[in-house]
Amino acid sequence: MKLSLACGQSGLEIEVDPSSATVVEPVHHEAAADQVAVLRAALRDPVAGPPLRERVSPGQTVAISACDGTRPQPRHLMIPAVLDELDGVVRREDVVILVATGTHRGNDESELRAMFGDEIVDAVRIVNHDARDAQQLTWMGRHGNGVPVWLNREWAEADVRITTGFVEPHFFAGFSGGPKLVAPGLAALETVLTLHDAARIGDVNPLETWRLTNLIKNPQ
Repeated sequence: MKLSLACGQSGLEIEVDPSSATVVEPVHHEAAADQVAVLRAALRDPVAGPPLRERVSPGQTVAISACDGTRPQPRHLMIPAVLDELDGVVRREDVVILVATGTHRGNDESELRAMFGDEIVDAVRIVNHDARDAQQLTWMGRHGNGVPVWLNREWAEADVRITTGFVEPHFFAGFSGGPKLVAPGLAALETVLTLHDAARIGDVNPLETWRLTNLIKNPQ
């Protein structure tokens, strides 16, 4: 049987022998009729805690973490929705969008414009995280089971930190999203390699994982 894999811009066609392979396919659903309205409602009436506008005060700095070009995040919809909610509370010059590259390369300008749209690129400072650039990183200490935590300095020093992205199954973390937009997304190479070493992949302690991700989401 023929299958089309989501690969590159046009997909990848492969042949699979159904007698020797089991094909598991997702159940696709129609997109929301008004996606912007759905995003706005989620920011104004979240499942927990106050609305975004009530979490931010004038004069504060804001860092927004977004997926890099290897992930199919609808950044062109999500980031404007967040910025619209911040409008009138914080200045655009006090906002930075951090591309959570993890250990990947940074996205060039043409890629950033395709990811975020021209209006966002021209109006907001966007920085590609570099896990190998010591100048971008700040030491947060050792946490969990001896994990050396280095995080993006602009993220750690921002008054308000917002992760954006999506949730999908992950082969050893259970689900991707949330804290992963910070580590590995905005972490140092040393931190990423430690979190992804064979021992931790093979022996994940849920309590230690919760403690570490709580620290990563809310660095002090």
